[in-house]
Amino acid sequence: MSSTLLSLPTELLLVIIDAPQDQKSLLNLVLTCRLARLLAEPILYRSIVITAGSQAKCLAGALRSQERSDFVASLEVVPDYYKETDIEALTPTIGTMSHLRSLSMESPFINYQRWSYTGERWRDLLQGYRLLFSEAARGIGLQNLESLTIHWAGDENRFWRLTEISSIFKLPALRRLTLSSAALLDDLIEHLTDLPAGTTPLTHLDLLQCFVTPKAISAVLALPRALRSCHLGNLRHQEFQWSSDGRGLSISGIAGGAGCFYDPVQNEGDACAVSFWGGGPEGEHCVSVWRGGRLVFWFVTAIGGAYYAFW
Repeated sequence: MSSTLLSLPTELLLVIIDAPQDQKSLLNLVLTCRLARLLAEPILYRSIVITAGSQAKCLAGALRSQERSDFVASLEVVPDYYKETDIEALTPTIGTMSHLRSLSMESPFINYQRWSYTGERWRDLLQGYRLLFSEAARGIGLQNLESLTIHWAGDENRFWRLTEISSIFKLPALRRLTLSSAALLDDLIEHLTDLPAGTTPLTHLDLLQCFVTPKAISAVLALPRALRSCHLGNLRHQEFQWSSDGRGLSISGIAGGAGCFYDPVQNEGDACAVSFWGGGPEGEHCVSVWRGGRLVFWFVTAIGGAYYAFW
């Protein structure tokens, strides 16, 4: 059967192999012969999901060949709790994936909230990730990365500081960024001073259950040259303070303390909608619309309550 299949024209073979099928079938095909390996490996390694440290270690060994590293276009590193041992073995290899377009990273501890057990293990992982993004900012690796999702936790509580990897804003091709459980504090601003406003390629920003200050979010929103959408899912039902005065970004924080939202953000051409979900019990919602670098519409509403609109 395999010899009959492989006797087909190469173009037809590629269509057949590229048809939706499970990874095990692709792996079995790769093991049949040299021709099958040459045809199937680019598809086998194109999209990878890692859920355990043992898988990460195995993949790192398989990707010692630069040719195989170049095949990877999408990578998800989402290790399960208690299966994260050796997950750091893959981190240096990520930087060699020259055609990587989408990267999703998750802390093995984020969904379990057992922060007292995670400190040293998570710090070791974070050190490798910090180096990965720092080198990418200097042009070493991740130069074609377009989508980045980071679902992390801190080493003592749920939140992690974005200042740890602020270099992600320097990725030259990054257009979509999703962060969760991140703390964007005022100290982030000094890490972004070498990035001129309106110069980064970011078009979509999602901050999910993040703790932010008005100054920090304003500094981040000033960086993209053509931001199209931003969503901030703010803290709900949580007692958590970072700054000395306990101020995180809420609807009241936007309206009363973030006057810089009236300043022109360097977004050229199409309008940009910025959606914020507040942390109050009434589920406040705020939308601001930018066009040509100017704020043209600002709308705040509390579901089931009063409505406010600003132009």
